[in-house]
Parts: sequence; C-alpha cells; structure tokens
Amino acid sequence: MTKKSEGQDELNLAGIVIGRQLIIAIKTTESRQNVKRNGFRPSRESLREREMKAIEITEDKGPREALTEVVAWICKDDRSPMAVGVGCYGPFVPGGYEIRERQTGYRERWNHSEITPMLDLNIFNLLREMFLRHGPVPKIRIDTDVAVAALAEYYLRARPDYPDPPGLSGHDRLAFGLFTSGVGGEIVENHQILRGEHHAEMGRLPIYPHPDDTGPDDKPFRPTRHDIGWCLEAYSNILALEERTGLDLDELQSQPDHPVWDLEAHYIAQFCFSVLVTATPKLIVLGGQIVLETPRLLDKVRREFAGFIHKNAETAPTYGRLMPYHHAENVDRFIQSTQSYAQSGIGALILACRAIRDADKLGKAER
Repeated sequence: MTKKSEGQDELNLAGIVIGRQLIIAIKTTESRQNVKRNGFRPSRESLREREMKAIEITEDKGPREALTEVVAWICKDDRSPMAVGVGCYGPFVPGGYEIRERQTGYRERWNHSEITPMLDLNIFNLLREMFLRHGPVPKIRIDTDVAVAALAEYYLRARPDYPDPPGLSGHDRLAFGLFTSGVGGEIVENHQILRGEHHAEMGRLPIYPHPDDTGPDDKPFRPTRHDIGWCLEAYSNILALEERTGLDLDELQSQPDHPVWDLEAHYIAQFCFSVLVTATPKLIVLGGQIVLETPRLLDKVRREFAGFIHKNAETAPTYGRLMPYHHAENVDRFIQSTQSYAQSGIGALILACRAIRDADKLGKAER
C-alpha cells in the first residue's frame, strides 16, 4: 500500500466483511480524483496495492474481540481511514436512519438483529467507538455480506480485462447467491444493488422438497434447526446438511459422492431457476463455503438447473425458447462460482468509495 501523501488528495480506505466464523479486512490508498473518475469504485492500481487480513471468530475470540483486532490493524501506523465499507451477515433491522437517508440516499445506521451471534450489536455505533480509540472516526457505510460479495463480482466481471466470459456491461444484471451457515442473494445492475424497502432475503424463498430427501430415520426430512422450516435456507444451509446426515460439513465435503450433495444441488438449482424467471440476469454467481469447498457440486447444480429448463421447454415450447440455457455450454456460462470469499472485501471498498461520494453530497447540501 502506498504511503499517504502530505496533500489532502490521498484517501485511506478500508473494507470489513464480517462472517459468522471469519472477518476479512482490506485497506488501500486511493486518490480522490481516481475515486470520482472510476464512478466511486476503487481503481485497478489501488487494488494491486491492497493489504488484506483474515481473523477467525472462535470460542476464545468473539465478534467484538475480533473486530477490535481488525480496527487496530486498519489504523496502525497512524493511518486512520477516511471511509470504511462494511459487509455483515444479516438480517438487519433499520433504525434511526430517516434523516440521513433523505440527505444522502442511503440508510447509514442499521442495527443488527438479535437472532445472530452478533447479539443485537449496533454495528455502526460499535465501529465508531472502536475507530475513535485510534483517531478521527471515518465515514462508515454498512450493508450485508451478500451485497458486498455481489458488488465485488459485478465490479470484477465488468472490467475489460476479466478473463472468463460472459463479461458484463451497461445494464446487464448479475445475480449472486451465498450458501453457507446462512443463505442469501442479491441482484446487481450497472454496479448497483437492486433493492426496494429493505435488503433481499432470498434465503426465505419457498422451495419444493426433493422426494428422496430423508433424514437419518428415513422419514421425509423436515428441518428443525431453523425458524422457518419450508424455505431455501432451512433446506440448503450447513445446519440442514449436518442434521440430515448426522455428519459435520468437513466429513461431508470429503465425500463428494455422498447422496446429500445431489439434494443440495437440487435446492441450489431451484434458487437459480427462481432468480432466472424473476430477475432475468445475464449471469448467476454462487459463493459461500458450501459451493466453494465441495468438489463437483457446481456441475451437479448445472445439471439440475438444465433439468428444470427442459421441463419448462417440454410443457411450454415457446417459453422454453426464451431461455436457451438448456444447452450444456450455455449453462456453464450462465451459472458460475466466485473465486474466493476474500474478494468480497473489494465490495466493501466500493461501499467506502460511495461513503466518500455521499459525504460530498451531504456537504454540498449543507452549504
């Protein structure tokens, strides 16, 4: 990371992605001119010089302790950031944001729900308190972990030097699905999350249980470790895999031919099909521990998805021609996986750049 210049043109930026078991931190230096020139996104030069750090959340080191360590690393050597983007697992409950939203166009203060291990922490206030110990409090913008991962995917795939097709441009849409302890999704168009009154909760999509989906007692599997037993997340997250088989995730991923992975592929393919017929994206990208660390799962998902397309084409040929994804080559291009969880930090940096933009807007409005 380049040294901060003496002038005011250089901005220290940071991103934080908070997962249930891991926190990813990223920091870089960017000129204000570049931030504006790149549509309030980080430049390729600043990304090449970025520094990253990962800190595990354990029984001995809870979320608060891990965040304290992350903030100290970001601010070391008297390099407090001007802005910080944060992605954190949801759900979020908005609160106290109305005036700021009218002024800047985004909801700055989101309280974290008590149903997660974050234990109803107000992430915004907590981070302000932590950064204040090291110097000036930066501008902070917060969104979900799914949102920052989706923004990063769009940013990388819209670049002209991205190696794998299909590239993204203009108003192309990308759908992102995250499958881990939680399940979620977001839609991105032209580098913006498509969103209405609140963030998406795609993990709550209703699904059709597979007829062969049974538990250890050979009875139809019914999730008991989720507050909504009929949704995508209840049937496809890590807890469901472990409850269904009696094995932990590491054991299951060492057995890529275990029948449970056919079921998992079926549910992820349902997600992909639902996204296709509602949001019509150019590309679906899947991420999370389940997808990234299970051999051959992505191929199973593509086959299941192609099966759904075939069934639609058989019953409604005209409709089937509108969705030419039943050809194997097209399915491989249409459903892809992210390269790594860590690159979601780039999405958090994008939030930091937008915090600079919105602060500038607010400053002009106040003047």
